[in-house]
Amino acid sequence: MRHDLRLKAHVTFGDGVVLISRPGSSRKTEARILGGREKTKTAPQRIYLDRLVHYPYEKEFEGWRVTGAVSTILEQMDASDAPEERTI
Repeated sequence: MRHDLRLKAHVTFGDGVVLISRPGSSRKTEARILGGREKTKTAPQRIYLDRLVHYPYEKEFEGWRVTGAVSTILEQMDASDAPEERTI
């Protein structure tokens, strides 16, 4: 099965929860927010979730970098972090 890495999941924040929506699917994944770190001059905002909500092939959600082996960590991306798009 091939995955189109250009289509990124959308992140929606609720009251203490995060909803992940993926293109082409009506199903949403919900996770509770355990905590986080505010954005500073030297570090981006980081949010810790209570479960793993990303797949191994996913490196980014829309506007967020995703990492974690046991639970997902969302790290907000700056515009300068986003990969540049090329047109041919």
